[in-house]
Amino acid sequence: MATHARAKTSLLFALLLVATPALGADVPVNYTVGQAALKSAVSGTTLTFALYSDAACTVPNGAPQDVVIDNVAIVASLRRLTPKGGTRPPKTAELRTVLTGVTPTTASYLTVTGTGITAVGNVCQVQVSGVSGPTGATGATGETGATGAPGTFASTTCTWRWSDETYLTSWYTDVLASCLSGETAISGGYAHGGWNTTNSCIPIESARVGTTGWLVTWGAATPTVCATHSTTTGVLCCAP
Repeated sequence: MATHARAKTSLLFALLLVATPALGADVPVNYTVGQAALKSAVSGTTLTFALYSDAACTVPNGAPQDVVIDNVAIVASLRRLTPKGGTRPPKTAELRTVLTGVTPTTASYLTVTGTGITAVGNVCQVQVSGVSGPTGATGATGETGATGAPGTFASTTCTWRWSDETYLTSWYTDVLASCLSGETAISGGYAHGGWNTTNSCIPIESARVGTTGWLVTWGAATPTVCATHSTTTGVLCCAP
C-alpha cells in the first residue's frame, strides 16, 4: 500500500509541474508613433502590444496583449530637434506601458498596432532589456601590494605588570596597577588570595584608568567580610 501511495504522490507532483505555468515578469515597454495620426485613437481604442525576440519581429515572445489607450501608462509628446539645414521630423508621441507575464529575454522588440498607430522609425522597435547578459571573463590578477606598516603593538613588546598585594579591610578597596613610562595599558585583571567558597567580597569594577593604569574596585557588606582576603591588580602594558 505504501508503494502505491508513493507512486500516486509522484504522479500527482509530476502533473502539477506540467500544469503549472512559468511565472512571467512585468516588463516596461515604449513605442514611438506619429502624433497627428494618434489623435484618431479616441477614448476606448484598443491597442495591441506584441513582443518579439528578434529584430525582424518574426519570433513572438508570448501572446500579444491588448491595452485600451486610456490605460496606457504614458502618452508623451516628444519635442524633436532639427539640425540646421535638415529635414523637419514628424511630430512624435511616445507610448509607455507595462506588459505583464512576459518571459524575460536578453533582447526584446515591440510592435504596436491599432487605430491611430503609425510607427516613427522602425515598425519593430528595440526595447531596453531587463535581463543581465552573460558574466564576462575574470580579469587578470593585479600585482601584490606593498607590505603594510607594523601594527601599533607587537606581542613581544607587551608585559603584564602587577600591583603590590593588598588586603581588603574596607567596604570598598581600590587596587591600581600602572605601566611604566612610554607604555600603554591595553587590558587588565586581578588575582586574589585567601579566598573560600563562602566569601562575598567581590570586584565591582574593573576598568582602564587614563592610558597607563588599570583599577579594580572591591566591595563587601562589612569590612570583616573581606578581612582575610588579599588581591593584586594586573595591567597588560605595551610599548610601541
